[in-house]
Amino acid sequence: MDRHQLGIESIRIRTGLVEYGWRSDETGYVTEYPDTTDPELLERARQATEYAGRYMLGNLQAKNPFASLSRDQLNLIIYDEYGPYTLHERNAARSAVNSIEDKWNKSLWGPERQESAANNGRTPKFYAEILSHYRTLPLIEQVQYPDNYETRLARLVTEQSGPAPAKEKEFRVLTLFEVMAKYKYAFGKGNKATTQGVSPLVGVDTPASAQPQPAIKTNN
Repeated sequence: MDRHQLGIESIRIRTGLVEYGWRSDETGYVTEYPDTTDPELLERARQATEYAGRYMLGNLQAKNPFASLSRDQLNLIIYDEYGPYTLHERNAARSAVNSIEDKWNKSLWGPERQESAANNGRTPKFYAEILSHYRTLPLIEQVQYPDNYETRLARLVTEQSGPAPAKEKEFRVLTLFEVMAKYKYAFGKGNKATTQGVSPLVGVDTPASAQPQPAIKTNN
């Protein structure tokens, strides 16, 4: 299986888990149990079902039974369709990965705004951080982004690191889009704060189906 095929397969699995969560939210969360008599594993399955139900109801403080696992361990659970894990357990693992990605994502925006203000809108360090993060993602997550994703990020780092372009004349006529953007910004709509929670990893030609969940993220 090459990179493209692996990407399609991984997105299929994640999409199936998301849809299962939606159906469970509509029909009720019935506890699924693995084929075992191990009381610890049975309790973990019960906790995963309880977590999924509470999380979907907006209880973000619900305890995820997989919260202590590493990203690699969580991905092993998420994409194991034929292993001992229930669908609710796999969804709980997916949610844990989303939480890891969201935490990293939120750490970017303060430094990004400072860098932008100090460099006339240019943010090479911001893009370099995204590129570095992308390279650390497990392969199963990397393949959910376009094949040229890393190359495009690297090019952005180079472009943003170069000399600033000549300043445009201040009397240049604004386009309608620019006028609307300025209007929204002035009234608190569309400022950078609204981008928090959206992974910057989806900012470079990433299809909606490849977006980290909820959240990049480097992947909902």
